[in-house]
Amino acid sequence: SRGAGASSRSAAAATLPSATHRSIKLARALGFAGCGLAVLLLLLGLSFRACGLLVLGSILLARGGPKVLHGVLPATLVEGGPPEMAEMTRCSQIGLWASPSWDALSAEYESALESLAYACTYGKKNCLTQDMYSGELSLGKIAGLVGGKLREGVVKCD
Repeated sequence: SRGAGASSRSAAAATLPSATHRSIKLARALGFAGCGLAVLLLLLGLSFRACGLLVLGSILLARGGPKVLHGVLPATLVEGGPPEMAEMTRCSQIGLWASPSWDALSAEYESALESLAYACTYGKKNCLTQDMYSGELSLGKIAGLVGGKLREGVVKCD
């Protein structure tokens, strides 16, 4: 039972607070995706150095890029003003980007899924929103909903 308690504490420590600024969540999701892309490219034969640079850039974006990202995001994905440095610092000390573990990887994946769903629904403001957020989020569900709309010829739905 000691292991289960330690696991739940480490999972909680790996998870961002629910009130975290949207730009921080999006920067972390992009950083996570960049690291995943680097691993895939490495497996496909891209040089170790190039993949290492992609990982480094992804980590920098995840830990320190939310304020910059906030300035370049489309208006549909922006919530409020830019994130405060104190919140960015606090969040950079949580989860995968501070202390890598399986729990942190899992928490970061869940956060990235939520950010992808948020981006695909234009900030929870389009026709996919209700279907996207009913039930559990998964990569398959997100891809299926977005792919279904694209097959219908709908590029932007209100």
